[in-house]
Amino acid sequence: MPPHQITKPGFLYTHIESSGDWHIYRQTRGDREWYELVRFKKIKAGERLGKIFKASESYPHANEWGRSGFTFYSLESAREEMKLRTTPTTNP
Repeated sequence: MPPHQITKPGFLYTHIESSGDWHIYRQTRGDREWYELVRFKKIKAGERLGKIFKASESYPHANEWGRSGFTFYSLESAREEMKLRTTPTTNP
């Protein structure tokens, strides 16, 4: 289950809806808002640098934008892209 709200310096992200592995968040800063369609990166549990880590998920990194994350100016555009990415394609 994705987190309902995420905060990053200067921004608040609020979960709007999900379909499969894709999630739409409203990104706000002051009175401005955008919509982000994201697929969280799954991180396996394990040991790194002598520390034990639980399995977790992370928001896409900047270099993953365009593959695992997209920004839109309207909720409708984000929904259209999510539909494209979650609708199975058929090969004739």
